Amino acid sequence: MTSMRTVDIDPIETARLVGQLFVSHGASEHNARAVADHLVESDRLHLPSHGLMRVTQYLKEIAKGQLVPDAEPTVVGSLDTVRHVDGHEGFGQVAGLFAVDQLASLAAERGTAFVTVRNVQHTGRLGAYTENLAKQGYVVLAFASGAPRFHRMVPFGGKDGRMSTNPMAWAAPTPDGFISADFSTSAAPEGKIRVLHGAGQPAPSDAITDSEGRMTTDTALFYGGPDGDPAPGSLLPLGGSVFGHKGYALALLSECLSTVLAGDRSDVGEGRGNNLALMAIRGDAELAERVGDLKAYMKSSRPVTAGRDVLVPGEPERRGYSETGPLTLPEFVLEGLNEELVAVGLKPAATV
Repeated sequence: MTSMRTVDIDPIETARLVGQLFVSHGASEHNARAVADHLVESDRLHLPSHGLMRVTQYLKEIAKGQLVPDAEPTVVGSLDTVRHVDGHEGFGQVAGLFAVDQLASLAAERGTAFVTVRNVQHTGRLGAYTENLAKQGYVVLAFASGAPRFHRMVPFGGKDGRMSTNPMAWAAPTPDGFISADFSTSAAPEGKIRVLHGAGQPAPSDAITDSEGRMTTDTALFYGGPDGDPAPGSLLPLGGSVFGHKGYALALLSECLSTVLAGDRSDVGEGRGNNLALMAIRGDAELAERVGDLKAYMKSSRPVTAGRDVLVPGEPERRGYSETGPLTLPEFVLEGLNEELVAVGLKPAATV
């Protein structure tokens, strides 16, 4: 396998350019900046599947009328410790941040809170929402599901996709930060397959199938045409062809929490966007200390490989994280981004 070619760019300047790009396509300044910052932060965390690679996708959705770039989320229902938010077909990141504010307000008042978000597009990196509140002392959970057009994951034993990657995330506070996990309930995130496809590399084994449910590592059999449409292949649940019943169960949990509790149906083909659900639970004053002790206990296990630390979730992404250093992107992502920038008269993002 050949290594993926990468380039380094200035993250601050690139976020500014991406914000301008979204504004040129009808986004408000607030929405454009929130989404641009979210995408750049994902790339800083070495998660290109949720980073600037998504810019082209979002612009296509705007052009098709699927994404309303200046939409503002609103609260459409409230019952005791639960609130429901409608994103009005807007950016998932904008509605997600709005939901975090609603969750924080309700949890501060009631101790435990649950917020659903419906009718949005791609929700972005779920850890961005859970980590925000973990810093405030809460244990936080997040679940997401996708519109039927993104139903690429099969139920265990099936050939036809019936769910999106249905990711989930959680975070808990520690004295020096938080523990944070964020993962899809499919055997591999669709965004990861997309990165590999763009770089001309194969998918992991036991992760995707062709249209007849046959295992493959050929991403072309998953995406079909050059734009991924038609899309004949499928994703397997987490655990693959042998233990995928476990990932399937987790995916259904995410579907119940983020789709069903939000008042949506999973089998509606038209008029449904993506969904997000967030839950926050307030602990006592010693919560962070106990989570810190739990982290230390995990890390005290003897490593299988000498000189290689035992890690907790979230540590791999934050190793080497820098708010000021250059941002490393797959070369094909920068090429696609610059095509979009130049097309609206903006200067391309330069390498450093």
